[in-house]
Amino acid sequence: MRPAGLKAPAGRCFSAPGGETYEVFAARIAHWLAERSGQACRIVVTHGVVARVLRGLYAGLSRSDALSLPIPQDRIHRLADASIEEIAVAGAPPVPRICRLAALDGGCLDVAFEDGIAGTVDVVGRFPGGVGCAMEPAGFARVAIDDFGGVCWPGGFGITAQALHDHLTRETKSGGGEKIG
Repeated sequence: MRPAGLKAPAGRCFSAPGGETYEVFAARIAHWLAERSGQACRIVVTHGVVARVLRGLYAGLSRSDALSLPIPQDRIHRLADASIEEIAVAGAPPVPRICRLAALDGGCLDVAFEDGIAGTVDVVGRFPGGVGCAMEPAGFARVAIDDFGGVCWPGGFGITAQALHDHLTRETKSGGGEKIG
């Protein structure tokens, strides 16, 4: 699950005109899952939204909780014995994971990562004129975690978690950021 206070753009996955609704999509995945309930081990490779809904159905989560599950690019999930285990892929480069995100006044973000790197990023100062609706305070406050763990705003502007982590790591080494934990 996402850390408390982090918003997910969960509704956008099912808003295409003429597209499948969440209910139809979840029913299709639930049917597939039920057909395999008594079978031995299966390895399933899928896209992120399917992985979210599949894990959500398996765990009995609500739609909003299921669609807020992370889609890690460096982990796999084992669903067995009514539990979900997240397993790091050996040899995969670590992917920074945001555990705290808040919009601050002046176009800044307060960001913290699971590895303890944390600090403030002046987004508007780093991308003058390039953040669309994020330039307005009300738009900037609508920051969310995207499907790949980066941050995004309505209108499409986003920053990868890796770019934020790299920036804060440089700041930490130069004395401007902080290492927590």
